[in-house]
Amino acid sequence: MRYDCIIIGGGLSGLTCGIRLAEKGARCAVISTGMSALHFSSGSIDLFGNEGEGKIVFRPFEFLENFIGSNPLHPYARCGSSRVREALFYFRDQLDLEDIDLYNNDDANHFHVTTLGTLKPTFFSQRSVFNEKIRLAFEKKSKIAALNFEGYRDFYPELAVINLKRNVLFRNIEISSGKILYPDYGDPQRNPFEYRSIDIARIF
Repeated sequence: MRYDCIIIGGGLSGLTCGIRLAEKGARCAVISTGMSALHFSSGSIDLFGNEGEGKIVFRPFEFLENFIGSNPLHPYARCGSSRVREALFYFRDQLDLEDIDLYNNDDANHFHVTTLGTLKPTFFSQRSVFNEKIRLAFEKKSKIAALNFEGYRDFYPELAVINLKRNVLFRNIEISSGKILYPDYGDPQRNPFEYRSIDIARIF
């Protein structure tokens, strides 16, 4: 079988590339080995969050213009800032077709709370992860509980609580951790030695 394009990697970028090429009428194949990193994704899409040495980027497209000027051989420079913008919002529109709604703060980054309890600047977040209610809850200094399913080893709420308490933004918020007991979780497990996020998704 002949293809116009072969894409190496079945992650988010590879799959999106395949969809875009197929829309343009190209025959493409996506080659991927093993399990992609999609199940480890935070659910956020970044453009520029940090510029190094812990310095946060608040306006990624403004930073992009300066970055392109300083790095003329970078792929972003070859594409141009307008195409980078187009690609980002194309991706958002594709997810919208699948009823996955992404939040963004115009052209500015917002902060996404990670599973480690740190704040990560990002451009797009799923509204189930970041939305106006969550933002208002932080501003009103509500209580926060970091919860995990008993037996799930990819998230440690105690560590998240420690890091959240270190952040001055959460200094006056009561933060606690806990576990959710679900006695029948073993039924949908693919592997008796592992309990992963996909197993939780099968339950709900």
